[in-house]
Amino acid sequence: MQRHRLSSDQQTFRIKVMFSKSVFIQATLTASLYFRSVILALLADPDTQSLVETVRLLRICIANSNTADPWVESAAENAKDLLENSIFILNSSTNGKLLANLAEVLDQMFKYSEKILETFC
Repeated sequence: MQRHRLSSDQQTFRIKVMFSKSVFIQATLTASLYFRSVILALLADPDTQSLVETVRLLRICIANSNTADPWVESAAENAKDLLENSIFILNSSTNGKLLANLAEVLDQMFKYSEKILETFC
């Protein structure tokens, strides 16, 4: 079977479509307060792989200026839980990706929310 190679224009179009779908999905998930609450609650999960994926999702959503505010607001409402879960992860995890992504998430949250920053200090 011979594979058909996409032209440069076709590749560009395909990337734009995939990016548009990703942005739409991200915005749809962010719009749900319940979803944001569940994701933030998953930071208490002791399973490393679950934490890696949860923190990865948070990092992606907070890095996007169109979706960051609702995530930060939800985190600020639960700042004490975020603090406790973050301390547990930072003290007990040896997974480099998890630690790096959590550091990025916290860095972004500190930039956006005085309440979160004060809770952590």
